[in-house]
Amino acid sequence: MALPYTKRDAKQWAKQHLRGLEAVIFPSFTPDLKELDEEGIRYDVNHLIANGFSSALVSPESCGMTFEERKRLVEIVCDEAKGRIHTSVAVMQDTVEEDIEMLRHIERVGGTFATLGHPIQYHPWSGEDIFGM
Repeated sequence: MALPYTKRDAKQWAKQHLRGLEAVIFPSFTPDLKELDEEGIRYDVNHLIANGFSSALVSPESCGMTFEERKRLVEIVCDEAKGRIHTSVAVMQDTVEEDIEMLRHIERVGGTFATLGHPIQYHPWSGEDIFGM
């Protein structure tokens, strides 16, 4: 699914469309903590929409999930939002390669935009470490 804006038009699109508050969606799990609680996650999205939020920030890095579970969380939120609310994702996976894969996944499942950070496990010792990456 294509983003609703081009790289060139991103700032203008944001000025026009990003109004109001963004709330965070953290993962919900089944009572046995073995799986994502899809019904609960969908409930959370609809609760944000019902309360007038303009965007939902998916926070897949917030707890110890597998990379596939993180991608699934993003997919569930984007599917439930279906254009009724913007969806953004905090992208701070374990590696740069996973960050790139997550960004592609967000675009594929209909996310609106992403908030970028460095990989959680990346600890540069100097500025040169950052540029050499």
